[in-house]
Amino acid sequence: MNTTFRKLSVTLLSFLMAASFVLTTGCGKAKQEEAYNECIDRAEDYMDDEKYKKAISEYEDALEIFDDRDEPYIGIAEAYIAQDDLYAALDILKDGKRAVDDNDDILDMIEEINLILAPDETGAMPAESTASLDMTSVNNAYIEVLNENSESILAFENRLTSSVKSTALWDVTGDGIPELIFTACFDDISSNTYIYGYDANAQCAVQLLCLDSTYVEAGGGFSTSITLTDDGKLVVFSDGGDESWSYFIYEYASYGGYLNLDRTLTRKSSFDYDTNESIEVCNNNSNEITLDEYIDLEQQYKDSSVAAVFPDPRIGMYYEPDEWEQTLTQLPQATYYYYDLLTELS
Repeated sequence: MNTTFRKLSVTLLSFLMAASFVLTTGCGKAKQEEAYNECIDRAEDYMDDEKYKKAISEYEDALEIFDDRDEPYIGIAEAYIAQDDLYAALDILKDGKRAVDDNDDILDMIEEINLILAPDETGAMPAESTASLDMTSVNNAYIEVLNENSESILAFENRLTSSVKSTALWDVTGDGIPELIFTACFDDISSNTYIYGYDANAQCAVQLLCLDSTYVEAGGGFSTSITLTDDGKLVVFSDGGDESWSYFIYEYASYGGYLNLDRTLTRKSSFDYDTNESIEVCNNNSNEITLDEYIDLEQQYKDSSVAAVFPDPRIGMYYEPDEWEQTLTQLPQATYYYYDLLTELS
């Protein structure tokens, strides 16, 4: 076989292989489109027949094929709404918001549901909701949580002083029902702070938030403050030490009694001994920002705080509060939340 013929043969073979790949890929894509459309069609038929569980199943099958399209997320949300489950609808729409960039239909539905679930201007639930709620049920649900965690709560309190109690009730979601807050040990040196809310539909307490290592009995330790802003956001300020000094600000928004993390600000400060320079790395969610931008955002949260609570017992006890913590303690609704809640609820 001469060289020219061999080159032509290789070229032809490469062309045929590429063409085969394109045809196979195109065929596979076409089959995916067909299967996806069939799922959507069946789901819509089930919706028309008010067979919502079957509709959700078909929409979920569609998501298995293409998870970056809005129809399945919106369809599942509409099925939940038809069953009066706005929380489930909101959850799937949040998934859709993350998967489908800048989709107006999904964003509009989230906004509409939030308006329905949102507390009124006074921060309370609609009168008919709070009036019909038996607070005894709320108390009993919280007592059950406290009893389940009594050993770790007591272990935390014993590390401090006998007069310190690490439990509180505080309406951090603005729905008119106070949330349960407590700090408990989870290992030999560290403790977490938990926030529980009451689910009136399930008639039980549900964990809304776990703040890791709010008290650490080693190294630089951590200092934590929880605040409410004038626009109803729950903001957690936390600082501590690992390989560098780290500062965190977490912003949570309340949706119908539940907390959703909307923003995380981080600042990591370290020192390069080789260059004799300080290093500051700051982020707003996943986007890097300057130190000045971080400080400006931090100050905005501080200026808008209207209430505060301190799960870290060292503030004002073992350490002198810094200027920010002194400011917080002067707020009209500021407290170190130590008292015997279990006795009070009972």
